[in-house]
Amino acid sequence: MKSYFDRKTAALVLFSAAVVLLITNLVVGILKENSGSINNRIEVNGSEIDSLFIFSLHSFGISNEWIAERKGTKTAKSYFVKVPPDLSIPVILRELNSNFRGKDITINSEEKNYSGTTETEISLGKSIKLIAEIKYEDSIHRRAATISFVLRDYELYDTIDSLMLGIPEPFSPLLLPSMRSFNNSKFISERKKSFSILLDDNISEIKYKLQDNFSENRIKATLFTIIKDFSNAAFFVVDDNSDLYNSTAFKLIKNEIDKRNIKILKLNDLANLQYENDVQIKNDFDNLMKNMVDGESKIIAVDYEGFENLIPEIKRFRKIGYKIVHPSQLAQKELIPKP
Repeated sequence: MKSYFDRKTAALVLFSAAVVLLITNLVVGILKENSGSINNRIEVNGSEIDSLFIFSLHSFGISNEWIAERKGTKTAKSYFVKVPPDLSIPVILRELNSNFRGKDITINSEEKNYSGTTETEISLGKSIKLIAEIKYEDSIHRRAATISFVLRDYELYDTIDSLMLGIPEPFSPLLLPSMRSFNNSKFISERKKSFSILLDDNISEIKYKLQDNFSENRIKATLFTIIKDFSNAAFFVVDDNSDLYNSTAFKLIKNEIDKRNIKILKLNDLANLQYENDVQIKNDFDNLMKNMVDGESKIIAVDYEGFENLIPEIKRFRKIGYKIVHPSQLAQKELIPKP
């Protein structure tokens, strides 16, 4: 008798075989991974556990004054840790687990009912090496300095530039009025991002050019075109070292902008980061941030490449309590005086 499979049966058999092979590979992979992770875990001692625990707390801006060592306990180290209410204890626990990953230790954490306290134990084998009670404390807070960014010379030349619009860090490209900027502004808006407009002496296209020797009607008409074409701009910035700012025409420009309730900032009111290399900009940014006082806010102007290099630093400062907001939020505080 001649036997055969129809196509449907054959497909079913092949699919089932593929599933079995996939599951087998996954199981073997997991067993290998678990076996390897156990055999290759890094041995640590009590002193290293203590140092890494304190380092993890400091990485969130938890100061030494909020970490109290308790004496007379059976464990090698015991702490009571106060946490400000803007910092989540589960986030701290995730950081601990991440920093201790691959180490030959065990971390156990338990939240005590209704007390707002989490008890964490770090063990080496069967021996508890560190115990900590972590509790929220309403009376303390981390440094609440706030920053935002505007990006100079943001041209959207290629795909890499456009991908920058997808990062979660808030920023506002600073565009000089031109037809290229007009097209870029539409692209930026379509991606749910905002931009700001720069007024200075370098506006070259006659459609957007502003000069002191233009008539009042021409200045008004040109300004109206800029405002209309860039109606989605979060705010305007004027270069206060420019001839335009120091001309009689700017008083008219400022009045027209004010009448439309558009915020306008002076370029020198921003913290402008100029740099020679990647190391310098990171050092300058670090110094700027550390010199800010609690409650202070700054809008930082930097070029595209500099901002890209600063992203890891921005994340680090956010982690310790700094707030990174959209510049339009700070622009409300930065209105320039009438000339």
